[in-house]
Amino acid sequence: MRPTGPLLLMTGLQGLAGGVFVVLAILGFVAAPGFLHSATPGFLALLGLVLVAGGGLASTFHMHRRAAAKFILRRLKSSWLSREVATTAPFGAAAALSVLVSLVHPVAPGLERGLFIATALLGLLAMWVTAMIYATIPAMLSWRTPTTVAAMMGTGLVAGGVWAWALLVVVSRTSDTGLAIALVWALLALAVLKGVQGRVFRRARVQVESGQQMGMPGRRYRLADSGTSRTPYRTQPQVWRPLTDEERQRARGPLAIAAVLTAVLLMASGSSPVAVLAVVTAAAGVYYERWLFFADATHSSSIWLTSGAASPWEPTRKSVP
Repeated sequence: MRPTGPLLLMTGLQGLAGGVFVVLAILGFVAAPGFLHSATPGFLALLGLVLVAGGGLASTFHMHRRAAAKFILRRLKSSWLSREVATTAPFGAAAALSVLVSLVHPVAPGLERGLFIATALLGLLAMWVTAMIYATIPAMLSWRTPTTVAAMMGTGLVAGGVWAWALLVVVSRTSDTGLAIALVWALLALAVLKGVQGRVFRRARVQVESGQQMGMPGRRYRLADSGTSRTPYRTQPQVWRPLTDEERQRARGPLAIAAVLTAVLLMASGSSPVAVLAVVTAAAGVYYERWLFFADATHSSSIWLTSGAASPWEPTRKSVP
């Protein structure tokens, strides 16, 4: 699948927002008693709200036909895209309410803590639904696996946690050592998970290229779109050519560097420059992780179609003996 900018922003920012609110909910229980009476929770909630809003804005540029957006909730029983909108909107509303009660109209600490927990749960639900969009596509053998949900949610939670830790460092001028250590361990677990996902992607490539498996349901095929009403699927720009080994390594290298640098910065002494650099490295890691996730996926259509020389995304039909 072609890794367009709006797609990367939409999925990346949503994950960051979920990670920020999960950290905020945890800190509401384990932080010092004065934490909820300070402005710090409000700043964290504001960061999460900005991320949610940014992801929602990016999603409008990802739509193929914006005029059809009014029908997006009509298929809640069968469409994960409809469910994504139905879960992301309440997440954004809860994020806005969290900012309101933290910065504008404070409430009792117990109510504020409960609101942070509810927002974090809504964020986790929205992240899970978004991941299920990709994990339930039969023709995408690379994605139709539990590692898709775990890796997408894990990346957002860890990177969002790093952003939350960085904001705490900037606001309080001190590093939360416990949070930093927890994030380093989470980053290590995520690296192992991404290694497993890499093996899944490699196995999917072998299965499709050898014709062993397509992932399609075992029933008669039908032509869904003859190309008479709109551009045929094989010439649409979202179709992406297979990556070469060199391109795959060029994406994995910066991803590994970003992960290592983020871990080093988390263990360094807390200071504003270190926190800002951690934000940059975590954002770079999310970008390369998402780019590789979309660009390196293997679709079953590659059994019949291959990349043409005229365009990097416009496949041409293979010659079948």
